[in-house]
Amino acid sequence: MLSAGENRARGWAAALAGAAAAAILAFTRSEAVFYAGYLAAMLVAVLLTPWLALWLARLLRTPLKWMRPVEGSLAVDSLLQAPRRTSATVAALMLSLAMAIGLGGVARASLSSIDEWVRTTLDPDLYVSATPTIAGRGFTFPGGMQAELAAVPGVGTVQAVRTVRIRYGGRPVLLVGLTWTRWPALRAGAA
Repeated sequence: MLSAGENRARGWAAALAGAAAAAILAFTRSEAVFYAGYLAAMLVAVLLTPWLALWLARLLRTPLKWMRPVEGSLAVDSLLQAPRRTSATVAALMLSLAMAIGLGGVARASLSSIDEWVRTTLDPDLYVSATPTIAGRGFTFPGGMQAELAAVPGVGTVQAVRTVRIRYGGRPVLLVGLTWTRWPALRAGAA
């Protein structure tokens, strides 16, 4: 059982960490400091987990007893009699869920930036390929083909793209090379 002194110490530590997190998240523009505030907010959740888990177990006692008189009472009593075990389990599940949500956000942001790059960098009205399928790699255009395509009436810009599959670090990688004629500012910055 958690002692009253331990609960009081956890409460004060959670209050201090919560105040720090609120101040940091409200008044900073620095990314590194933002993450410190985020960690302080997570610390608040971890510190309050034993109290919140016991409060939730007490709240669920009546509905569980009503739905399942024997099993519900046993479940709630088990949770209330072992608060350290209950809070450790709840904290582990809570942090796992938070990590899954965070990684989902990272994956979504990565997908969005890759999608934007593909839409802005490889955004042609027409693909011209040397093979019947765009994924085929059997043939390549001759070197002067880009100038010939640019000379066709109605063609504004021709961007040559070459892809080749290579092995890097023992894994297959698709290497994409393209001309930078559409982005003179980027080309000047790279030089």
